[in-house]
Amino acid sequence: MLFALSGELANQWQANWGPMGGFVSADYRVYRLDGTGRIAAGDWIDAASDDEALRAARETRASGRIELWHGKRLVARIDSD
Repeated sequence: MLFALSGELANQWQANWGPMGGFVSADYRVYRLDGTGRIAAGDWIDAASDDEALRAARETRASGRIELWHGKRLVARIDSD
């Protein structure tokens, strides 16, 4: 039986399943930005979904602005103000 995934379900499947069919967690990067919008620091977040990575990013953030990235895709910008 063949079936197709689309939209967010397809994105989550691609993020969570490796090429050999095994479960893998997605690598996210959280960047802390300085007052001029340049990267001041960055950390890896190991998460299985965007929601999980966003929760972890919010827990680690200091004051100011952060960006959460999954590969080349910007997931979220968060301002503390």
